Amino acid sequence: MEHRLSCAQLNFRPLIQCVILLLLAGLVTAGLPARAQLSSDFESEIAAFEATDRNSPPPPAPIIFAGSSSIRIWDSLASDFAGWPVLNRGFGGSHYRHLWELRERVILKYRPRAVVLYSGDNDLADGWAVDTVVGYMTNLVNAIRRELPETHIAVLSIKPSPARLWAIELQRRFNSSARQFCNAGTNLHFVDVASAMLDQTGQPRPELFQSDRTHLNAMGYALWRDLLVREFERWGLPRKPQYPIVPVALAVAVLLLTLSAVGVIRRYRPRNSSTP
Repeated sequence: MEHRLSCAQLNFRPLIQCVILLLLAGLVTAGLPARAQLSSDFESEIAAFEATDRNSPPPPAPIIFAGSSSIRIWDSLASDFAGWPVLNRGFGGSHYRHLWELRERVILKYRPRAVVLYSGDNDLADGWAVDTVVGYMTNLVNAIRRELPETHIAVLSIKPSPARLWAIELQRRFNSSARQFCNAGTNLHFVDVASAMLDQTGQPRPELFQSDRTHLNAMGYALWRDLLVREFERWGLPRKPQYPIVPVALAVAVLLLTLSAVGVIRRYRPRNSSTP
């Protein structure tokens, strides 16, 4: 005799629980990239920083520049901020999440007098939600402030670029949230580099970018430099006076030649003789 189970006799509870768990997992991962980079992906770059520190110890209480490739490839950083002890700790492709997870190794251990942060660009381009990126940025900044309450922290706005014009609204949302967060903190500064990088029509200025239309060229970095120099001066960060080598050397050479000429003239000048 065949026995058939009625719907009332079947136990659907495990199946329903599995469906609910799958739905919740989908909600949790909504807005996240399919393959998120891990902090361990940058281990070779961080290890290289540590090797450099062992071979050439960094200056005490430096100004740390930390962030993604826009910081990493800033080759003129030392000359752009001559007189300030700047230290480049940018690693390409990184997100605010990676800066937060690696904060001890790239920021805190140096006990910096100031920190300049630039990230968020890759985060949004890789599919992270704006609120998630803002959350990692605030976590990072708060961690630095807890450890170093007297340190100045500058959060740079995400730059608009021709190659990522599709993300400009997302960037503006992040920048607005970052500005509000910084305005509410002590020794916390939002530096708006984005506005100066737009033309009169609100489009990114192409002359500021390399051929990839994403990374800055020398003109773009000069713009960032000028904005940050004004900030450093406003914060009162001490700066060693810079004496231009060529003019000083030229002045010394002229002085030596003048002294030599005077000596020659005195040596060969005829003496006054009196007749008896």
